[in-house]
Amino acid sequence: MEPWILNPFSKTCAIDIETTGLGRECEIISASVAWRDGDTMKSEGFWLDRYCENSKSERAVFQAFLSQTLLNPEYQGEIVFHNIDFDLKHLLRRFAKIERFSSKLVCRGSDTLTISRVSKNNKYISHIDPKRQSSHSLKFLAKEFLGIEHSSFDEVVNHGNIRFANRKTVMDYNKLDAEITLKLHEH
Repeated sequence: MEPWILNPFSKTCAIDIETTGLGRECEIISASVAWRDGDTMKSEGFWLDRYCENSKSERAVFQAFLSQTLLNPEYQGEIVFHNIDFDLKHLLRRFAKIERFSSKLVCRGSDTLTISRVSKNNKYISHIDPKRQSSHSLKFLAKEFLGIEHSSFDEVVNHGNIRFANRKTVMDYNKLDAEITLKLHEH
């Protein structure tokens, strides 16, 4: 476990979650945090599946991290998401037991999806790539602006249930999503 996770001093970091679906009742299976340590990109992943007995300690560490950062309006850093509406809603419901959002309850946040949508570079607004990803998807932006080719979620879970997917593969995918989100924010 990276020491920074246990004592996150003020800095920008990215959070990404993987869930059982897209609906209101979906569950968070994993979460990852990415940050810079000098010029080095670092990330930490957490397996959060409530049905996995071994994930209790990871859930406790991730909860402590969120309490010091995202759920702390005094935190001087910034949390970056790609699709903050989705991720924040599920993180607040699961880890803060909050159903209604209030900016008074969280630290400063940013969203690379929103930045993409409102940027003056609207060259790709109506473009759909061969994998049928929208021009604002994390995978499309990673390829377009960072030159990173990244697998899709369906490829990671082999078009099945995330709970039955290879845990290491899911965690590697989740950590890379968080790292790409931070790199896009820096870009």
